[in-house]
Amino acid sequence: MGNATLLIAILHTGNVGGLLLKDVILQMQRVLRAALNAEAHGLAVSCKAIGPRPIPIPGVAYNRVNGKYSVEPFFNLAAKMRPRAEQKLAKEGKKVSKVLVITDVPLFSYVHNSDVFGEADVGGSIAVVSTAPLNIDATIDEFKKRVIKECVHEVGHTLGLGHCADKTCVMSLSSDRFDVDRKSENMCSQCKSKLESLVYKDYRTWDHE
Repeated sequence: MGNATLLIAILHTGNVGGLLLKDVILQMQRVLRAALNAEAHGLAVSCKAIGPRPIPIPGVAYNRVNGKYSVEPFFNLAAKMRPRAEQKLAKEGKKVSKVLVITDVPLFSYVHNSDVFGEADVGGSIAVVSTAPLNIDATIDEFKKRVIKECVHEVGHTLGLGHCADKTCVMSLSSDRFDVDRKSENMCSQCKSKLESLVYKDYRTWDHE
């Protein structure tokens, strides 16, 4: 399939950054490359943080009633920042495929009427993940693993995958942190197969380097 590239631009907000962000980027790339059998297909998979400093959290996101942040403004933030990211990456001959927002504030979804670890539109281009509920009763290593799992999960949705019935698959639904701990960072064989069929069917829509 030539030199197609799947590039995920990561926008970090609040106090997200440092080693956590670095580990998330490295592990996401590893998991997605394996899930997509990228080397065999000639697909370059890259996760890139946009900017060295965190982006301010949208002020309109905060809900004074429940003390949490609505997830919707973070989607708006991603849509607003995407052109800037694309402008920056265009100098390197690259184009953004998906945008992942990572924040450290607790998120609430009015669509689902519940707290959420993250949210994404299946087959869309934007995903959002909160590290706040993933840091409860966790060591540093456990915290990082949880964040990586949820980031891969939400990006998986943007690539067209739904929830998986296999509780050990990273695409399984997590109702609480115990569900997150139970599942792997990786996709099951069925999700891998489905992902390959979804992605390589549509690869011509991506720019080539």
